[in-house]
Amino acid sequence: EQEQEQEQEQEQKHEQEQEQEQEQEQEQKQEQEQEQEQEQEQEQEQEEEQVQEEEQTQEQEKEQKQEQEQKQEQEQEQEQEQEQEQEQEWEWEEERKEEHEREQEQEQKLEQE
Repeated sequence: EQEQEQEQEQEQKHEQEQEQEQEQEQEQKQEQEQEQEQEQEQEQEQEEEQVQEEEQTQEQEKEQKQEQEQKQEQEQEQEQEQEQEQEQEWEWEEERKEEHEREQEQEQKLEQE
């Protein structure tokens, strides 16, 4: 009987050890799964950041383009103004000339008389 009891105890011990091993394996598996999940989350975050960065870059490019267009418009306006001034000048020149000519004519007339 004693021997039998001993055997039983041994078997029980064995079973317990096996159970423990199984538990450990399961724990390990769980940990691995958790790690995987974490990695996935990280990857997702990275992707999101990339998308955000791209959007920012696009925005910046748009702003730059706008600024350039504004600059161009300004330059055009300036050119126009300059042209207008030039024309004005010419007109004045013409007027002065004519004025001068008229004066001369008058003088001549006076002299003739």
